Amino acid sequence: MEQFLSYFTLDVIGIALLSTLLIMLFIQIYFYLAYYKKPLSYLKQIADTHEEITPLPSVSVIIVAKDESENLAKCLPSILNQDYPDYEVIVVNDGSTDESEFLLKNLKREYPFLYSTFSPYSDANETIQNKVLPLTIGIKAARKDILLFTEADSLPMTNQWVKSMVNSLANKDIVVGYSRFTESEDFSNKTALFDNLIFTLQYMSMAIKDKPFAGLYKNLAYRKHLFFDNKGFSATLNYDNAEEVFVNYIMTDNNTAIALSQDSYVSTELDNFSHWRKIKTAYSRAKFNFKGFTGGVFSLETLSRYLFYSLAIASIVYSIISQLWVYLGAAILLFIIRYIIQIIVLNKASDHFLTNRFHLSLPFLDLIQPYYNSYFSRISKSKKRRKK
Repeated sequence: MEQFLSYFTLDVIGIALLSTLLIMLFIQIYFYLAYYKKPLSYLKQIADTHEEITPLPSVSVIIVAKDESENLAKCLPSILNQDYPDYEVIVVNDGSTDESEFLLKNLKREYPFLYSTFSPYSDANETIQNKVLPLTIGIKAARKDILLFTEADSLPMTNQWVKSMVNSLANKDIVVGYSRFTESEDFSNKTALFDNLIFTLQYMSMAIKDKPFAGLYKNLAYRKHLFFDNKGFSATLNYDNAEEVFVNYIMTDNNTAIALSQDSYVSTELDNFSHWRKIKTAYSRAKFNFKGFTGGVFSLETLSRYLFYSLAIASIVYSIISQLWVYLGAAILLFIIRYIIQIIVLNKASDHFLTNRFHLSLPFLDLIQPYYNSYFSRISKSKKRRKK
């Protein structure tokens, strides 16, 4: 009996470690159930009430491409063969020197609703960051009421993409869609897939909670009047990646919808680590200028995540050294509880968003993902400049 009771020795350090670990676990469970599980829960809520819009409004699909003839050759056939009654496709050739113009000229013979315009390169355009000028040209050329944006490296996964995005828009002004990354055996690809899933769950859950903060031009739509009502990109023109900041600025607590149907997805071929870094640093530069602190709530999730792992390791090591086996069992149990909740929530989301499931690699990806985001943020800060 004495030996049995000895297992339950009160140890101040052990209790302090386990108590703090338990608090971090509660914070983590809160984020997983209140945020990361939210998009799929919301999908079930609207399943019986979602109706198709009739009549379907006219749509302008806008693509900005610079020296991307190979990507255009892959994505345009899918975009040009959408099952939608009234839409046009506008490709803004952003000073390309490759075969883009020749490709577009040939496709226009077959598809009369394909239009192209040209954004010539000049030194003067260096003051207009990234895609602002070509996007403005494309938007002003658009003749339809709804502007649907994608990029040359992103391929609609079905011929229902336009219809699905429009139906998701419903009576809102903005709809943010999902872009999945293609899979490869490269380790950085697995990290990118995990990061993309987490980021998707973050911006979609916040939009559901009427606190939208981000939408990417890989899969995004908004009503044309929003652009002109806000005088185009003029309010964000002084920022790097002004087009992304513009989306953040025009989002309100009641004008943004999300597209959760798999028909609304686009797929982006992730070539290598450099490609992922380019995508992430571009977003990071824009994020520095977002209004409010909406997306910053997930900084608490990241902090509690690292504290949870640190405290779990500390509790396990201390329990082994002190031969406190009940404390050791409690620490391992708390770790397993979080892992089970995490793997259930994320793998259900992975299935719906058509990306890899996560198993034994999950704890490692969980730890390294914030490191990569910090790395990309540091790169962005070093390149960030605000024009005077």
